Amino acid sequence: MSAFSHTFSICAYKQSEYLEECILSLKKQTLPTRIIMVTSTPNDYIYSLADKYEIPIFVRDGKSDIKDDWNFAYDRAETKWVTVAHQDDRYDPDYAAALAQKVGSMEHPIAFVTDYLPIKNGVIGPRDINSRIRRLLRSPIKNERRAGSPFWKKQILAFGNSICAPSVTYNKEVLGPSFFTSEFKFNIDWDTFLKLAQIDGQLAYVDRP
Repeated sequence: MSAFSHTFSICAYKQSEYLEECILSLKKQTLPTRIIMVTSTPNDYIYSLADKYEIPIFVRDGKSDIKDDWNFAYDRAETKWVTVAHQDDRYDPDYAAALAQKVGSMEHPIAFVTDYLPIKNGVIGPRDINSRIRRLLRSPIKNERRAGSPFWKKQILAFGNSICAPSVTYNKEVLGPSFFTSEFKFNIDWDTFLKLAQIDGQLAYVDRP
């Protein structure tokens, strides 16, 4: 079996007060992986954090746009698996380890998805009604056979976006370059997951944050 190959690609925008917390959560992974940072709004704050934590940084020319920024983050990763990390999110220390274990146990994983907990006023949890509903909607793909079924992959999206975008890791070897092709200005993540549901392969799901 080939070695696990993964990158967290952080999308940094302007001067987010949460960016350093996101970086620290990635640095604390129990299974160390590659970390890079991308931005279309370069500034001293972003450069200083990239320098402080020795993270390679890539700057995209042009106006900030969610689709273009996500594709830039996705494409700059040189590994099989890539997580487009949002600057205002934190990742559980075992995220990368859970990813490696789960996708390594499946025949044809095309993406990895996890549960999540909301963060309010700097405190993780408790679970709110929105995260409870989204977790319930995702429950069919706990079954690995259903996780590979186009019907069930679409069904979990039928009543809204049940997937938390920062929790997703993509298999670039299957999905190819610049995977974000939605023409939506909003709900680009839901539209992308609907596209993902129609591709042959399994959603590797771990039902915990």
